[in-house]
Amino acid sequence: MKNKKIIVYIMAFLIIVLGSFFIYLFSDDIKIKEDLTVELNNKVNILSFVNKPKRNKILTKNELVDTSSLGDKKIRIEYLNIFKKKKELNFTIKVVDTIKPVINCEDVISIPVNTPKLEIKASDNSNENINAVIEGNYDLIKVGEYKITVKATDSSENTEIKKVTLKVEAPKYKMDGYYSVKTDEAWYSIMLRDNDYVEYEVNPCHGMGCGLFYMDGRYKVEGDKIILTLDHNTDDTFEREVDKEPTIMELTIKDENTLIFKELTFTHSDKQW
Repeated sequence: MKNKKIIVYIMAFLIIVLGSFFIYLFSDDIKIKEDLTVELNNKVNILSFVNKPKRNKILTKNELVDTSSLGDKKIRIEYLNIFKKKKELNFTIKVVDTIKPVINCEDVISIPVNTPKLEIKASDNSNENINAVIEGNYDLIKVGEYKITVKATDSSENTEIKKVTLKVEAPKYKMDGYYSVKTDEAWYSIMLRDNDYVEYEVNPCHGMGCGLFYMDGRYKVEGDKIILTLDHNTDDTFEREVDKEPTIMELTIKDENTLIFKELTFTHSDKQW
């Protein structure tokens, strides 16, 4: 009696094992993965959402999924089971946007004084036109250093915040040569020297040493302006300088090679004419 029970148990066990084996052998082994979310505009293929089956043959091409818009996307995968019967696997993925915009600037921004407008760009995985909002007090016509906050928010309410130091700087200018300009009437030149010393020369004829008119004095830089105070002059470079009423000239620094005074533009040159 005892041996019969043992045999029954063994037979039951074998039936269970064989049944499980046949179920495994003849069942479909293509499975959907747990994570069915994908970020907006990410490149992802259809078959990335299922495993690589051993017994089933996938018929669907591994094409890119359209992730250009938010929301649910229906996916259909066709495959052959072990009996060569075509079957379908249908499921839904969700396209989401959880990525913050990127503020495209350094922690420190340097711009020349009198820049018309401060613009900071932002980009986003949504490919939207993101307008970065600048918060804080700053003055584009006054040289100085300012602390500002830049915020960028996309349509999914993902927000990036960045603390930035804004440096409004005076334009650079050269001091190792002449700024000179030629008009129909004369040559003009300006030389900025060390210790805030300046020389201003006018040559009314177009040859060297012809009736040179010379003035000198001091200069100072205020933002993008160079202000000359000319208080000595001579009618000839060989004559003694004499005091005169100061002449004030204000020039705008366009760039490191160019100064502008009214209708005259002085272009930097390393050589005197």
